[in-house]
Amino acid sequence: MGQNIGDIARRIRELREILELSAEDMAAATGLTAEEYLRQESGECDFSFTLLSRLAGKLHVDITDLISGESPKLTMYTVTRKGQGEKLERRREYRYEQLFANFSGRNGDCFVVTVAYDAAKQKPAALYSHEGQEMNYILSGTLGIWIDNQQEVLHAGDSILYDATHPHAMVALDGQDTVFLSVVMKDGKEG
Repeated sequence: MGQNIGDIARRIRELREILELSAEDMAAATGLTAEEYLRQESGECDFSFTLLSRLAGKLHVDITDLISGESPKLTMYTVTRKGQGEKLERRREYRYEQLFANFSGRNGDCFVVTVAYDAAKQKPAALYSHEGQEMNYILSGTLGIWIDNQQEVLHAGDSILYDATHPHAMVALDGQDTVFLSVVMKDGKEG
């Protein structure tokens, strides 16, 4: 991750304690066991976007609060210059640049995502889900995307919109990293 995992874990634990939520409450909201949740909260494990999104919903904060420790403040508009978004690195194969982290009250999140090519990985090891809908527009490269048991191959200029509650994951294909614009739209439900 671009931000220190320990710092993110500390912010999550502090918010949970302020809200007087138990580890069991958080585990139920995230689909983890209490043991798995406590490993996340201790900073032992990397956070997936899916998990951060669920945690932010349960803690009633913006995902930006968890990642950077700063609350979004802008309400009229915001500009993100090339390469200046909030960085979030997921594992080795996913790198996110959140484009509008400082805009308060967003109805969704917008990222430039880079999926690193790995010749040994032609299919994702695991699928993940989160609330809302997700749109991906391929900027460069070729992306293999799995949604439930369906696979699609997308090339530069292709796009896809899907219900993100269905398990999904991606891999870069054809020998190069894939870069795409991802818009994750909230479903309007409270956490």
